[in-house]
Amino acid sequence: MASAHKIRMDFELAKRQAQRLEEVAGKMDRIADGQMADAMERLAAGWTGENSVKFIKKESRLQSEMGSTADSLRRVADTIREIAQNVYEAEMEAYEIARDRRSK
Repeated sequence: MASAHKIRMDFELAKRQAQRLEEVAGKMDRIADGQMADAMERLAAGWTGENSVKFIKKESRLQSEMGSTADSLRRVADTIREIAQNVYEAEMEAYEIARDRRSK
């Protein structure tokens, strides 16, 4: 049986990991919506022709995929938080039951 301290520490670790995923998702959004969009505007202004159109389409698809990946990371982070909360509550309840039984 894990100690109450260990249970809390594991719970906090899971929440920090979920937060890191959120941060990565935010960085991906900033890159896709900011840096990539700016680069594409500059590129489109100075490069014309069939190859530029193909490249811009690919870049647009990549931008969209990055946004989708960022959304997926956020969903994973939410799931981690939800599971961590459920496990924390179950482990704390089990800990309390075991502690009560030992004290009798």
